[in-house]
This record gives sequence, C-alpha cells and structure tokens, in this order.
Amino acid sequence: ILAAPFLGIALAFSPERMTWHYVLAFMYLALSVAEAVALTFAWCCVATESRMVQLEFDLEDAALRSRMNEFATPSTEPLVFGRLPWVPFVFCWMMFMGFASFIWSVKLWTESQCIIGGWAVMFRSLTYVRATHWLEMIIFNLSWLMAIVGVCGIMIFNSSISLEALVHQTLLDPQESPLVRRDLIWELERATAGKWQGAMTMNGFFVFSLLRISLFFPITGMALFQRNVCGFYVTALSRNYESITRSRATPLYCNTDDTRGMVWLAIYIVLDFFFLNGVYKVWRHYRLQCALSHDKVAEAVTFNPYPSYGSAGRGQLPAPPSAPRTPSEHSAGEVEPPEEAEQPARAAAEDDDALSPGLPALPTDFVFALDSLGKLSAGIYPVPVLSAVGEKLLHMRLPPTPVQGYAVGGRGAWLELCATERARLPLACIGPLPP
Repeated sequence: ILAAPFLGIALAFSPERMTWHYVLAFMYLALSVAEAVALTFAWCCVATESRMVQLEFDLEDAALRSRMNEFATPSTEPLVFGRLPWVPFVFCWMMFMGFASFIWSVKLWTESQCIIGGWAVMFRSLTYVRATHWLEMIIFNLSWLMAIVGVCGIMIFNSSISLEALVHQTLLDPQESPLVRRDLIWELERATAGKWQGAMTMNGFFVFSLLRISLFFPITGMALFQRNVCGFYVTALSRNYESITRSRATPLYCNTDDTRGMVWLAIYIVLDFFFLNGVYKVWRHYRLQCALSHDKVAEAVTFNPYPSYGSAGRGQLPAPPSAPRTPSEHSAGEVEPPEEAEQPARAAAEDDDALSPGLPALPTDFVFALDSLGKLSAGIYPVPVLSAVGEKLLHMRLPPTPVQGYAVGGRGAWLELCATERARLPLACIGPLPP
C-alpha cells in the first residue's frame, strides 16, 4: 500500500532505460516486506499465545486469592501518563473523529474537484488527485460510522459494568429469595454479554484505525507531492533533468504556509498514533474485564449441606411430600409433616447414602462460580461446587433424579447437591420454583 504510489512517482520521473530497474527493485522490496510481515505475524502469534497462557494462569491465581480473601479481584484501569483514565479521552477522540470525518465526507460528496489530503488537511489549496479522491470518500465515510460504533460500545460496556456490580451485590445478600436470585441470573448473563459486545466493538474500531492510518500515508504523500510542498515536485523534475543535461538542480525551499502545514501535519500524526495506543489499551482492559467476569467467583448462594427435616427455614430441607406437587398446590412457606407410611422409604434412602462415608466431613458453607448459575438456569449441568478455599467438593444436577419421592423432577424445579456422584440422597434443595 505504501510503496505503490511512490513507485508510480519514481517511474514518472525516471528515464525510460531505468524503468525495469525500478520494477525489479519494487518487486524485491515487496518480497522483502512480505517476508518481514510474515515473520512479524509469526512473532506476534507466539507472543500473544504466551501472553494468553500467562493471563490464564494469572486469572486462576487471582480468582483463588479472591475466594480465599473474600473480596473481588481488582482490575487497574489504563491511565494517561499514570494519572487520568484513558476511556474518557478515547471517547472524546471518537466523537471528534466522527464529527470531522462526517464533515469531510460531506465535502467530498458535494465538491467534485476536492481532496482532504489525509493528515495534510491544514494545507491550503491542495491540488486535486483523482487516484485518492474515491479512496478518501470511502475512508471518511467508514470513519464516522466506526466512530459511532465505538462510542456505542463504550456506553454499552459501562452500563454492563454498572449492572453487573448491582446484580453481584444483590446476589451476595443472604436475605434474597431463590426466585429473585434466579431472575438476577439472567440479568448477570445480559451484563456479561454486554461487556463482550463492548470489547468486540472496541476491537473492531482498533483494527479499522490501523487500516485508516496505513492508508493515510500514501494519501498524504500524494497530496504533498502534488501541491509541491517545499518545492519537492520542481526539485524532483530538475534533478531528473540534471541527469541528462548535467545542469544544476533546483534546491528545496519552504515558505511560511508550508512550514505551518508541516507542523500541523506532524501534530496530527502524533495525536493519531497516541490515541491509537489509547484505543489498544482500552481494548486490552475490556478483554481483561470480560475474562474476570467469566471467572469471577463469589458467595452467591450459601447452602447447609446437612438435611434437617421439620421446619422449612433457610438452609434446611422441607419435609418430603407424599407425591410430586407443583408450586400452585402449596404456598412457599407452607410445610406439611411427613406421613408415617413414608418413614421406611426415608430410612432406606438414608441407608443408601452410606456409599459416601466422608459425608460428615464436608464443610457447612460452599460457593460456586457466578457463571455456573447461568449454566444451571439454561439447563447445562453438572457444574463444579467449590469449598471456601477453592476445592471442588460437590456436583450439581438439574433436574435431579427423584429419590423415594424426596425430590420433584422437572426442568427448573429443584437444585440438588450431592456429596459424590454415587450419593442418592439430596443434601440440599431449593424449590419447587415456577418453570
């Protein structure tokens, strides 16, 4: 992309006998650049893979420390010069680029013999270049569209962060009912999906910015050459003529407008690369936030794994029903005493639970990942259950297999926790919940 315009310029101002030399030199240069790009991509792939592996280890270690210390893993937001957050600056840059690109695209559509010149926008009376006119129209139209996408992505990500924090705080409240918790799980899944959407839009804006900057180099070079900035065009003609007549070439000179335009050109290039670095840092921060959201572990629901029949208080099992019942038949707080005919069945089920001799050693409280709640609500099971120190203890099944009428089957009706895969007596249940 960068070499093709300058090859055309070299061919235009070179003697006919030197044409093939330039063509061969261009082919050699293109092959060398292709090899360098391939090696760079290979190195980037290896470096990215190593960083991702290290990031996975860091996230696992951070999640384990978070569970052990009972606080969420903090994530550092990228800062400008170590003081101000990058996100507001990137947001304002997107707004500015979107507005300016829209104005320039309208100007290109309304005026036929007009160019912007890429970064050379501050130069006066730029000479029309037909080869770059349509390219600039495409770039600036896509620029304001991608700016809108990037702004929407930042807004979606920030709203998802606020929603996730609110849902997370509510899930940690032990007074919330299971029905409310189930509704909050879908809100948590929606917040996580919104964060991924924001990260993907930021990734798309970053890739487009790289493409725009790469195309601005030949566009700006052609505009400066056609305008004869600092007498470069005339100097090139005179030096080409000098090789034939052996006359003295015209020296380079810069007037006030050329100097002012070159200063603004340098400022625009520095700002473009500076904010491109900011977009990259914000994208990396969003990716890390999405990874932490996926692996975040919190005490969302606390159970008492030891069954205690009688009252239906928190952490205890209600008395087993004589037949499967639905939530419409009995209220949530109504509990009936067990019938005498069911005592032998219950005793047999308790005897069957002797397959797990280590059951009394289980801790009273245990936790599981927040993403496991979403999997359970979607019917994906089993999911791991963790102890307070992050050890896998239990297995969850939804819906459970009824054991002597102790559990009511059905999608979304009961949540059964068992000590091992062979245990058949439910240790803790919540429900029945409406489907």
